[in-house]
Amino acid sequence: MNFVSLLDSVFDNLPDMLIYNDSFNEIKHQVLDVFNGLDESEKNNFSFRVREDMVGDIVLDDFENNIHVVDENFSELCGIEFGNEKLFFSVMLEDDNFKVSFMSSFKGKHYKDISISLSIDSQETSWDILSVVKDENEFYYDYKHEFFSLTNDKKLVVSDNVEEKKDLDFSNFFGVPVEESRNLRLNFASNRDYINRMLANKDMKFFDQKYCEDFVVFDGPINVNELGSLFLGGELINVDGESKSRLDSIVSNIVSHVGVDGELVVSHNLVMNVQAFVYLDYNVLSSNGFIVKNVDGVYTLFNLNVNDHGVIVIPSSVSKDNLLSLYNSSGNSEHTKELDEFFGIVNVKKLS
Repeated sequence: MNFVSLLDSVFDNLPDMLIYNDSFNEIKHQVLDVFNGLDESEKNNFSFRVREDMVGDIVLDDFENNIHVVDENFSELCGIEFGNEKLFFSVMLEDDNFKVSFMSSFKGKHYKDISISLSIDSQETSWDILSVVKDENEFYYDYKHEFFSLTNDKKLVVSDNVEEKKDLDFSNFFGVPVEESRNLRLNFASNRDYINRMLANKDMKFFDQKYCEDFVVFDGPINVNELGSLFLGGELINVDGESKSRLDSIVSNIVSHVGVDGELVVSHNLVMNVQAFVYLDYNVLSSNGFIVKNVDGVYTLFNLNVNDHGVIVIPSSVSKDNLLSLYNSSGNSEHTKELDEFFGIVNVKKLS
């Protein structure tokens, strides 16, 4: 039994509402098309989850390393993932409705990612199709999003406010103002630079919020001359050209404010966002974070705004209470001996 036979066997054991649904069978063909397009070396690198009441006559020994049988009370009836991330497929049962998810990724000149969601009930099937084209740096070249419903007798159901929903989804995806979404998505090619800048800003705000608002996660400690390497995860040797110019400009700006002595810890969001800025094909940087400097037990806190025009730094002395607050807010400090030593705090109980 090969993968195609396995797929057929599982699908034959699914509920009739799926077996006789044309939309669902179209997704099955999509799965097979992706599988047939894989290299031979990739075709056995998959994980197939199947609920025990859907196993049927599958010979499990034929797929000892690939198939995983789960309890019949699981909401997922079956699921497929390929290790190369070129294919994902899942069927869920939720409140007597079926949710089908399909995602695929192809690499040609750029990456083309397709995501399809089906919602199937006794009356109709709803489609949600998202197709994007992007490069390896997550720069988007195209975006298409459609959703519609079909009744069981294949009549198209036109929902109210479809365009408004597309506008809102576009705004949430790229971080553009919702009032601009309609024009931007309908004229994507002529606005792609602006759209990608807004997406980059959205992503950087996400890292700021995740690592530097309710609590602070620090990277380090490092010496000041290691700052460039920290920003690039130790890959400094591979930086040249425009990327090196961007990195050098940021590092020199920061060093001019914080000085060259002592050790530093840097909030993780700054590390993530500067790294993205250095490697991106467009000039976008906007991030707020912290650097703490320790010189012989004397601490200085630097509030930074790093953007594509420069660096704004506001230094302040750190009291013991503030230092303890920073230490206890750090999500990784309790596991990092180096941070313990940097902050001069040993065996400090975490604050609740």
